[in-house]
Amino acid sequence: MAEISIEIDLAAPPERVWSVLTDFASYPEWNPYQSIEGKAEPLAIVRVSSRRLDGSAFPTARAGVWKFEPNVRLELLSGIPLWFTSTRFFHLSTLPGGTLLRHGARFSGIWAGWQFSHGHKIERLKPIYEAFQQALIQRLAGRKAPQPFSRNRHARRAQKAKRG
Repeated sequence: MAEISIEIDLAAPPERVWSVLTDFASYPEWNPYQSIEGKAEPLAIVRVSSRRLDGSAFPTARAGVWKFEPNVRLELLSGIPLWFTSTRFFHLSTLPGGTLLRHGARFSGIWAGWQFSHGHKIERLKPIYEAFQQALIQRLAGRKAPQPFSRNRHARRAQKAKRG
């Protein structure tokens, strides 16, 4: 099983962090790397669209809200059991004056084992998770996160052509 996990201390109470993480409808306002359609409730099925830092899209996935413990744990599970599964997790702990957020993803299954042992390194995902953290910090501070790329595919193509 491959896993990426990052921890960050946030200057907001767990209830505030939880409300931002579970307000899927507002993700497009602050999270330039991921959008989630659906309800944040136990056993709900949601649609997750993720992007790389350059704006290119990962395949859209259906995920189940696997673990849902308010102000403590949120986990989204997607994939085909035994072949390739992905669990995106958010674990919150109370700190004096804030919250410790541990977030990341676990990948398991035959395909995941092969992918991460043959040149696809889990570390390549770290910049995306770090950028997510920065967007979350901005949201908790009440500021809009900067958009790292245009959402318009024509503008992205023109920019790519310019770079050559």
